[in-house]
Amino acid sequence: MTPKTKVKRDSVIIGLGLLLYAVISNSLSYGIAYIYNKINYGQWRTGIVDELPGILLSIAVYTASLTAAVIMADEQHTEWNFNKPKRLFGTAMLILGASYLPISILNGVASTLLKNIGVTSLIADVALPSNPAGVILTFIQAVALPAFLEELLFRGVIQRRLVKYGGGFAVIVTSVLFALMHERFALLPGMFLFSVAMGCADLMTDSLLPSFLMHFFNNFMALAQLALADRGIYRMIPSMTIMALSIFCVPFAMVSVIRNTKAGKIDRSLFISSAPRRWFYFTVPTIVFILYLLVMTVRYTSFSWWS
Repeated sequence: MTPKTKVKRDSVIIGLGLLLYAVISNSLSYGIAYIYNKINYGQWRTGIVDELPGILLSIAVYTASLTAAVIMADEQHTEWNFNKPKRLFGTAMLILGASYLPISILNGVASTLLKNIGVTSLIADVALPSNPAGVILTFIQAVALPAFLEELLFRGVIQRRLVKYGGGFAVIVTSVLFALMHERFALLPGMFLFSVAMGCADLMTDSLLPSFLMHFFNNFMALAQLALADRGIYRMIPSMTIMALSIFCVPFAMVSVIRNTKAGKIDRSLFISSAPRRWFYFTVPTIVFILYLLVMTVRYTSFSWWS
C-alpha cells in the first residue's frame, strides 16, 4: 500500500468516525429536546430532576464520543494513557501555560477584525444553577467531561492514528479538526494554536495527562468567567489569572525547551513529517464532515450585512 493510499484510508476512517459522532450526538440531543418539550417537563421538575436534560445531553455526547473513538482507534498506535509521564512533564506544562499568551492575542485580533466587518459569533446565554446538585452537574458537563472526551478523541485517537506519518502532520491535521469542531470563526486561530500546543505536549511526553490538565483548566476558567459575568470588576479575575500565568510561564518554558533540546531529551525527529498530507483532506467523508462544521459555524454566526 502506497503512502498516499494509506493516508486516504485513514482519512476515510476518521471522517466516517467523526460523521458518526455528529449524527449520534445531534440525534440524541434533538430527541432529548423534543421529549423535554413534549411532556411539558418544566411544570414538575424539582431538585436534582431539574438537571435531567443536562444529564441526558451529557450521556448523549459521551456515547457519541466513545462510539467515534472505537471506530477510529488504531490498535497498533492508540494507547489512552492518562498516567503521569515519566519524561518532560514539567516542560510540557510550561509550554501549555505559555501558549495562553499568543492564544489570547490571536483570539483578540480575530474577534476585532471580524467585528469590524460585521461578523460576530453567537454565544449561548447559559444560566448557572443555584442548587448544589446543579452546580456539580454543570461542572461535570462544562469542565470535566469535555476535557476528558475531547482529549480522548483528538489526541488519544486521531493524533495517535496519524502519528505514524510524522508528528508534525498528526498535530496539524488534529488541530485543524479540533479548531473547526468549536464552530466559532473568532476562535479558529486560537483553538488551532491551543490544539497544536496540546498535541506537542502529547508527542513529548507520550501521555494525555498534560493536555487533559490544561484543557480542564481552560474549561474551568471559562466557567468561572461565566459565573462572574455580572460581578463587576470581579469578572476580570479569570482572564487576568490566565494572562499572569502565561506571562510567568513564557521565560521558564523557553529555558526548559532549550536546555532539554541540547541535552537530547526532546527528540526533534518526532515533529518531522514526510507524509503526502494534502491527500488527507480529499476523501468524501472528510470533505463532508468539514463542510458540515463550516455550515454549523455559519449557523452560530451573526452577519450585520446579511439580514
